[in-house]
Amino acid sequence: MKLSRCVKSFYEERPSRFPRTFRLIWLSNEVAIKLCQEEFRKNLKEIRQRYYRLDVRIDDRGVVRSVGCLDKSNLSDEIKRPITVPGQHLLVHVMAEHYHKKFRHQGYRVVTANLRQEGILVVGGKKLLKFVAACCLLCRMRRRKLFKQRMGALPSFRVQPRLAPCTSVAVDFLVILELNCRGIPR
Repeated sequence: MKLSRCVKSFYEERPSRFPRTFRLIWLSNEVAIKLCQEEFRKNLKEIRQRYYRLDVRIDDRGVVRSVGCLDKSNLSDEIKRPITVPGQHLLVHVMAEHYHKKFRHQGYRVVTANLRQEGILVVGGKKLLKFVAACCLLCRMRRRKLFKQRMGALPSFRVQPRLAPCTSVAVDFLVILELNCRGIPR
């Protein structure tokens, strides 16, 4: 019931310059992000103290964003002020799995960089993305410890005790040998 009211209110606020399907996709993303950020909005003072380096603020649409030193750059607003979501939320976990598969099971640094390019900052993203990669079957198979091949049995002529040591030594006479006796080369 709460979700339907949110969608209805968002739908009425937005202008109708896009087709209906695009507006619904945009609204569903906005609603999902706001659901993830409920904890942030309730405890904003505590979040600001805990994550003081992020400088989190609520924008005019009610979305929690991180404000940084890129304000005077000519980048898009999504990159300058990324949407901040907590890594402990279930929807963020599902989103992390989606991006992990979308970027072909690459490491957490690649996924984090691509999330930042899309304007999303996950608080605790390194831990979350490492957990997603550890649970991923393809990543576990790729990262598994390989078996070591057992050493085969040596042939009988190599292990016979009849020969004394250094009895079958060959010397290459085509290579110049330098002998060193008591430090004086000969």
